[in-house]
Amino acid sequence: MDWMKLIPWLFYNVVLPLVIPLATVKVISWFLSKPSGAAKTSKAAITIFSIIKDGQVFFYCTALASVAIGDLKRVPAGFDTTLWVIGLLAIIILSTVCFAAAVNNKDLVEETRFGWCSVTMAITAILAVADFRINAGLL
Repeated sequence: MDWMKLIPWLFYNVVLPLVIPLATVKVISWFLSKPSGAAKTSKAAITIFSIIKDGQVFFYCTALASVAIGDLKRVPAGFDTTLWVIGLLAIIILSTVCFAAAVNNKDLVEETRFGWCSVTMAITAILAVADFRINAGLL
């Protein structure tokens, strides 16, 4: 495996779209919650799960898997893509269904459970797409 190709892929496909927005929300909420001269208003603590509870991470998973499917045309001849396409389509379908569940049942979604579902789906999508790209010679 060529780490020099994997590291930039991880930076542009994981760090920038996932980590930086979450960290920015946390930093801004931290600054806004600092007491000032005025009376501090009571605000619920912002957690990672409270940020992603509306299903935004599932959009990321769908996009990541979709771009990988779009890159099938770059796969060298002779590489069997059947199982990869099935796996990537499964990620797209599951991500879409989970997002729809979040949108249609906002009041019923348990933040922690749904948050872990989002995190698990993101890790699965990242690992599947990275493994596909490595095995197909795209990284």
